[in-house]
Amino acid sequence: MSDVCLILEGTYPYVTGGVSACVYQLIKNTPQVTYDLIFIGATKNNNLGLKYPIPENVKYFREIYLYEYFIPEGPIDLNFEIDHTLIADFHQALTTHNMQKFEELFLKIFQNEHFPSPEDLLRSRQVWQYLEQAYRRLFPGQSGPSFIDYFYTWRFSHFPIFKLLTTEIPHARVYHSFCTGYAGLLASIAKIKTGRPYVLSEHGIYSNEREIEISLSEWIYRDQAVDIHPEVSQYFKTWWTRLFLFLGKLSYHHADVITTLFRGNQNRQVEHGASLDKIQIIPNGIELEKFSPGAPSTKTHSRPVIGMVGRIVSIKDVKTFIKCLLVVKQKIADFEAYLVGPYTEEPDYYEECKKLVTLLELDSHVIFTGKADVRDYYPKFDVLVLTSISEGQPLVLLEAMAMKIPLVATDVGACRELIVGRDFEDQMIGHAGITLPMGDAARTGEAVLKILSDKELARQYGENGRARVLKYYTEDQNIRSYMSLYNHYMAI
Repeated sequence: MSDVCLILEGTYPYVTGGVSACVYQLIKNTPQVTYDLIFIGATKNNNLGLKYPIPENVKYFREIYLYEYFIPEGPIDLNFEIDHTLIADFHQALTTHNMQKFEELFLKIFQNEHFPSPEDLLRSRQVWQYLEQAYRRLFPGQSGPSFIDYFYTWRFSHFPIFKLLTTEIPHARVYHSFCTGYAGLLASIAKIKTGRPYVLSEHGIYSNEREIEISLSEWIYRDQAVDIHPEVSQYFKTWWTRLFLFLGKLSYHHADVITTLFRGNQNRQVEHGASLDKIQIIPNGIELEKFSPGAPSTKTHSRPVIGMVGRIVSIKDVKTFIKCLLVVKQKIADFEAYLVGPYTEEPDYYEECKKLVTLLELDSHVIFTGKADVRDYYPKFDVLVLTSISEGQPLVLLEAMAMKIPLVATDVGACRELIVGRDFEDQMIGHAGITLPMGDAARTGEAVLKILSDKELARQYGENGRARVLKYYTEDQNIRSYMSLYNHYMAI
């Protein structure tokens, strides 16, 4: 039995980002703790290889791919003995967010050794008949989407849940997930099955982020027939949104303690159903030795350098950053802008960003570096810009602050706390940059120009940022907080 089982969805060790960096930092700096790792992804084809080392104190590593199907050879038996009423009750528990009923039915249905596999369940004649009845009840006549769309939405939304509910979970003293969603579901199941404590850590609010993605998505089917009936025009998007809200509430319900990065997230967690007395704030921390303003400058000329660090993905709103450079160009003809981060996650979005650079005639100014060591680029930057539409507590801002780089960032997540301060004592340190609304390229460009045109202001922002990191956001503080939780719950 390991000390801690980390349940990770779409992060470490296969995807770079703030959560992944935090997880790696935690494992690496707690060699006295033994870990099991469970990585949850969509399909194995999306796995592009390890992005982080796996330390020696990781004793077990398993991958679960939610949309990988195992179809057994031989004839298919479509007539499994499944209690029709139990399936209907389980579906109702999901849709009505009934936590107690969900737990009861999980133990009654999915812990039955004779229960079919997720693949068999989806091919069951009884499940098909149940869905036919549910569809007719929801959409009498021609009032809704087609049955085939209803069926496949049910299939794709429920298969991952059935798969996780029938997954074998390693025994551990503590289970720890770094989001709600599917990782939180598996951690909740581990808590129900073993009775061991469950620690939930949220950097961003998972259900909020999924809701943004769903609202922007084009893959969730809508046809003209659906639009004829306004009452069902958002039916499938609402379906997915409610599912992720349920998974969030389930995690909040079963977690023994919930950690978050900043007070704003704490308030949102309470709004989404978390109990305030469960929540602790554990900010991110950075390794100060790696981000020292004393590092020699690598600038080869005097023209201003604007930096953006992060994945080239839509949630980072890279297009607003690119558009803000056009505002800068109107005042400063000669400058460089580096976009430091991988661009393989959303290749279509990356191509759109490159086309936008060309359309705005910024090719001679903008450099996409791809995945790179940010420490090679921070010394070049005169200002760091973040234009995300959703964030937790961005490590890139803390790293830049430690390097005394002034900031321009959207007022999302913990960005305001980092730049302005979270309470009176923190605010007395002074601002580390400028915050502004998301999606406002003009104001972003003006903020960048303000910093580039005032060297004393830029210097003061940099000094304030470094002071704030030293006082509140070091790696040692972060690790001590997690170890305190682990020691407490491992002893239970």
